[in-house]
Amino acid sequence: MRKRKHRNAILASKDLRLGKINCNAISNVIRNIRKKRCALLCNIVKPNKLTRKIPKIINFDQIIQKYPDDVFFSHFRMSTATFEVVYNMLEPSFVSNQIGRPSFPLKYCLLVTIWKLANNNTFREVSDRFGIAQGTAYHIFVKITRLIAKLKGKVIKFPRSEAAQRQIIEGFENSRCRPLPNTIGCIDGMHIRISKPIKDPISFYNRKGFYSVLVQGVVDSQMKFIDAFVGYPGSCHDAAMWNASPLKEAITNGSIVVPLDNHLIGDGAYALQTYMMVPFKENGFLTECESKYNTALSSTRVFVEQAFGILKKKWRMLNHLELQNIKVSKTIIMASIVLHNIIIDNERVTINDMCEVETDADAIDTAESSILDFQTEAVNKRNRLKNLICA
Repeated sequence: MRKRKHRNAILASKDLRLGKINCNAISNVIRNIRKKRCALLCNIVKPNKLTRKIPKIINFDQIIQKYPDDVFFSHFRMSTATFEVVYNMLEPSFVSNQIGRPSFPLKYCLLVTIWKLANNNTFREVSDRFGIAQGTAYHIFVKITRLIAKLKGKVIKFPRSEAAQRQIIEGFENSRCRPLPNTIGCIDGMHIRISKPIKDPISFYNRKGFYSVLVQGVVDSQMKFIDAFVGYPGSCHDAAMWNASPLKEAITNGSIVVPLDNHLIGDGAYALQTYMMVPFKENGFLTECESKYNTALSSTRVFVEQAFGILKKKWRMLNHLELQNIKVSKTIIMASIVLHNIIIDNERVTINDMCEVETDADAIDTAESSILDFQTEAVNKRNRLKNLICA
């Protein structure tokens, strides 16, 4: 049989050299060659594939349960008590969101997710540590961050009543010797580095030379976020993000009432409004009273920069989201902010939890360009605050 096939192959090759085309003979030769290649590959690959088994850490979740509180905190950036609070908040919504095949319990999925956020390991490292496949680790992480992000309505709340706003004002006044009076929140923006997006990458390339999405945050004196707006492209200005934010729309249309005496405070990137106080432009000719006003505003506004620093130090994944999917990136950022607020509600935050965050160095240079329309009432309010601080 083998001799006959070999003879047919020789005859077919002779026909080709002599210019005689025999289609059946050619197809038989090609078929035989393919069969030999497949058999060779099967002999090489199959034995290794059948016997190959990648060792992983087994029952790591049970090891975690034996961690002392300080060791658990160092790995998960929250206490065991706070972890239980997050678990209880997610449990009702997790019932109808089974994960994976076979499914994993909520506590296990939450451990995987928070470990990834806090340690910024690759999914290969996470899967190896928790004894699951890389795809399963990614699937669990995305599902749980979505569930956490859905808690934003319960955890991130802007003060709407006068009593709630008065409580925040008192918090700022008790935290500084000479704060800016009647402050109900500090606002600023921060860049979160991402990988080059698949769609419209040029919009996410910022002036600092990397791809990013913007996060706009408003915080109180406890460095707790009372509003968060996530996902604007990194090439946008802070003022453009503020103008498009739901918070500004709610204030301008009256859904959120900010009394005339109360206000947010921001840097020079924002426009001066009755509900938004910004510093005087540093042009080298500031009066003593204007300098004191700027100092009081900056010392109060630093809370938002500290909050961003704590956020990035706790959730180290935010230092660089190696994702090209903008929607998933936004979900991860919002979930991190929700966890940040839950931790502040249940634990004490110290200065050691903070890291330095880059701020817009040219924000002050654009300060007065946004007040060219001269909002008389806002200008008069700022002057009254300046005189009050100087008195």
